[in-house]
Amino acid sequence: TPYFTNVLGVTVVFTGWVAIARQHGMTLVGAPIGGFLSDLVKSPSKVLLGVYAVGLIGLIYLIQAGEGVGAAFLIALTLVMSAAVYIGRGSYYATVTEAGVPREYTASTIGLVAAVGFSPDLFQFTLYGYWLDNFGNTAYTFIFIFQAIVLAVGALSSLGILYLKKKNANNKAVCLE
Repeated sequence: TPYFTNVLGVTVVFTGWVAIARQHGMTLVGAPIGGFLSDLVKSPSKVLLGVYAVGLIGLIYLIQAGEGVGAAFLIALTLVMSAAVYIGRGSYYATVTEAGVPREYTASTIGLVAAVGFSPDLFQFTLYGYWLDNFGNTAYTFIFIFQAIVLAVGALSSLGILYLKKKNANNKAVCLE
């Protein structure tokens, strides 16, 4: 929201509308689409790779975008990226099964993964505030780079899960022979 008002010069009222659409509208649309896509391609990790790709492309664009880019385009890009986030939220806990975690350890695994995965929430907003207080609008570049790094780690994790899935399938095939 501050990016739209401070950098793009969008009114606070319009920014509020975008924030509501981003947070609440995309939740209703994205999560069911994520579940549907995961079932369709039979791999939540592949769906997440797509989500991470959309996020990385969007953030790279935001990092290098010049002042001539229209606010309407950037708002549309933000809504697309937000939809991707919620598509991912409809898929990410299903990766536990895909990774081959035994059913009896699923809850413990999800608890541990959630603690690690959501740990940036403990500090990132304080970090973002620090950057904004000390670097002004340049801080948005730092924020976008930080988020791109998080997405890259997520993509590597998805690739790791796909590797485990393939390895587990190969081990099952060998055991059946």
